[in-house]
Amino acid sequence: MNSVDLNLFKILNAMIEKRNVTLAAQSLGMSQPAVSHALNRLRSLFNDDLFVRTPQGMQPTERCLAVSEKVSVSVAELVNVIQSDEDFDPSEANAIVRIAMSDLLTGLLPGMLVPKMNRIAPNIEFRFLPALGLAKEVVEQSLHSDLDAGRIDLAFFWDYDVPSRYSWHKLGEVDYVCAASKENARFEKELDVAFYEAAPHVSTTTIDSNRTRLDQQIADIGHSRNVKLRVPHFAAAMSVVSASDMITSIPRIIAPIARARYGLVVRELPFQSPVRHLNLVWHKTRDGDPLHKWLRQAVSESYRELSDAA
Repeated sequence: MNSVDLNLFKILNAMIEKRNVTLAAQSLGMSQPAVSHALNRLRSLFNDDLFVRTPQGMQPTERCLAVSEKVSVSVAELVNVIQSDEDFDPSEANAIVRIAMSDLLTGLLPGMLVPKMNRIAPNIEFRFLPALGLAKEVVEQSLHSDLDAGRIDLAFFWDYDVPSRYSWHKLGEVDYVCAASKENARFEKELDVAFYEAAPHVSTTTIDSNRTRLDQQIADIGHSRNVKLRVPHFAAAMSVVSASDMITSIPRIIAPIARARYGLVVRELPFQSPVRHLNLVWHKTRDGDPLHKWLRQAVSESYRELSDAA
């Protein structure tokens, strides 16, 4: 270890992220020859090519993939040790922030968060990535690996058992309401159970399944839905409902959008609504990162404003 230059790991981390010598050099404020020289030293250190040039760019070897997660996490931990909260000024921060969320939140949070952040932190670029309601094993292979490698800074998870290597903050509970077109005469008065269970229903789900989590929760209290159409996004569900006699159950948090954008009528469910829990999740290595702490607070405040508005 006495002969190892720790700066090499920062360069390796940039190469893992960018997969391109020129882009890695730009992100580090270094020259391309300097990064190429460092890459040669890394190859000697690991006794492996690490990256192989292909028509699709520099692709990591199996050895590189094996060490990439540990390198990314270790670099983040070192940065956390060196930085302090007093040093952080959002107006001076220059970063790309990646947040994974479902389509429900993608349609809500950016509109509340980004305009505010453009004033407070104009040099921070936000990238909102999909966090779909996929099967547990897919989440573990994709979102978990992205969090572990630092490719995602924050993720929103519904009803989630958080592994011990992650930190989390409960944002709140979300219940459901029912929405239909203004032309639906049955929706002019308070809903009854018979109508809710018989009416053709649009279900929102990202997996090909006969029963969603909401269906299971409704079944647990002795009720059911007559699902005639399944779509992957709430926007699609509300669009269909606005032009038909179908109904849909939506999280209460998007009821204002249902009314304002789609002209829908929103009613309470004719029974006690199921509740889902929403968590904000991140890797424990980011706990002390001043930028990340500020980001978590900003996201939580924006979500609270959305929840209060609903």
